[in-house]
Amino acid sequence: MYGFVFSVVYILLFTGILAAVPVGLQGGGGDIDLPVPIDPVYLTGFEETNDWNKSYYSAGVGLYYLQYALGGKDWQAVYTDIAGTIFYHTQKFTVIPVIWVYYVFCEFHTSDGINRGTDLTVENVEEDSSNGTVRYDMFSSERGDNQGALIFYYNDTTYDNSTHAWDNGALHLIHGVGFTTSATNDVLALVLSVLLLQLPDVPPLLGLFIAAPTWACIAFVCWYLITALIPFVSGP
Repeated sequence: MYGFVFSVVYILLFTGILAAVPVGLQGGGGDIDLPVPIDPVYLTGFEETNDWNKSYYSAGVGLYYLQYALGGKDWQAVYTDIAGTIFYHTQKFTVIPVIWVYYVFCEFHTSDGINRGTDLTVENVEEDSSNGTVRYDMFSSERGDNQGALIFYYNDTTYDNSTHAWDNGALHLIHGVGFTTSATNDVLALVLSVLLLQLPDVPPLLGLFIAAPTWACIAFVCWYLITALIPFVSGP
């Protein structure tokens, strides 16, 4: 009985602690070739990224667009300069190609928990940035699910502010998605990724070391329940 109680408590604690692991300990993603050096802490948790600057947007009058695929989804970055520079980010859904396509806006959340809404001004970027860099967690304005993170950064020794950097094509953006966009919102997916040795950026031997005690407890609980139920199943 003591072994059974210990195993159950261990499994519950393991699941709870795993769900509370900070984002930065869940894998830093792959290396990214960036035009300007950036503090790696802003890139934690990314498995896939896409980066761009002002020159990547399509030519237009007042509204400018950039479409790309990332993390198995289609995205559209937008900015307008009609009344100041304002950024938008949307997820693109294609029901019927050309005929039926719609977009869901993303909300921008700062690390301090401030919700900037779906429109982000270049002044907001400057206000929220530290040493020329700011990371916003993005959430669907329709469903509320995590859509990764959007980073704005520039060389603050070369440019006075984000507006100056943007006007000169030197304000860079990175959209990162991956492990943290789903696993932290789905405890079962996170636990399975540990048990199946599928944690990103974790060597197989280390993953096995982490998973082995949990598998042992699961096996013991199963064995205990089976042996405890056999008398009732087989009868007198």
